[in-house]
Amino acid sequence: MKTVFRTAVALCVALAGVASLAAPVPDPMSFHGAQSDGNDPYAIEWSDSFDLASATTLSALLTTWTSLPSSPMVDITSVTLIGPGGVSTSFSEKVASSVAGNLWVTEQWALDAMLLGAGHYDIVVYGQSYEFKDVEGFDIAFQDPTASLPEPASVVLACIALAGVGLTRRRSTR
Repeated sequence: MKTVFRTAVALCVALAGVASLAAPVPDPMSFHGAQSDGNDPYAIEWSDSFDLASATTLSALLTTWTSLPSSPMVDITSVTLIGPGGVSTSFSEKVASSVAGNLWVTEQWALDAMLLGAGHYDIVVYGQSYEFKDVEGFDIAFQDPTASLPEPASVVLACIALAGVGLTRRRSTR
């Protein structure tokens, strides 16, 4: 029994040490994009940027919005992420509006999870807003799809709890 307990404690200590070396998960990033003034249609030519200190896996979702109870009259035509060295990656359109068919819905453009290296990134969005009555625009949310993995502190706490259970059982058998 002592050997099993010592092995469990050694394994917990090893896991805690490895977990403490893991890179912290970055906070989600979001951007609140171009808005109309509610009076005139306008061409959307929007850009923003962010920097990554280390390689990170990210995914993103652009969603159009309006403050009206109806769907936004925004037609996004392209969303591009430009990384270090000018390497560009296009978002893919998941839900589309149709100007010709007068079909207005909340558009969605997505960037599937991908590993982005450290460096400077630009996001560029093109499209058209057709709303005359209210303010509208789009939001882009970046997130780490692996963020559901336990953080190093969680692994350490789990190991401490396991060691505590082991000590309790050991004392109760004496």
